[in-house]
Amino acid sequence: MVREGKVDAKDEYVLMFEGLSGLQAKDGLVYPALMMDITDSLGKKVLHNPNLLQELTDNGMKESEFLESKFPVTIRFKPYELVNPCVLKAVFEDRLSGKKIHVDGLIHIQY
Repeated sequence: MVREGKVDAKDEYVLMFEGLSGLQAKDGLVYPALMMDITDSLGKKVLHNPNLLQELTDNGMKESEFLESKFPVTIRFKPYELVNPCVLKAVFEDRLSGKKIHVDGLIHIQY
């Protein structure tokens, strides 16, 4: 649970994108991508994944299935020396149209 922007590194967290629509389809398929980055206040990467949805970006997914999905992303932290606060950035992208949704915020990771 996130309380006052603080997360416990021992727990798992889920980032969800609900109600996404408007992606451009080609032959009934959409091609989503999702980048996630967490950096501490010294600029050290705590977590980085350039595309959590790489398989869907490469192969596409049925537009009807996309509209029903919430795209849950589970975040787990490994033991790491960091300096709080950390910046969480996520970018959801429609690879066909180039449209993007940017999500960011400050979090404090407690070990």
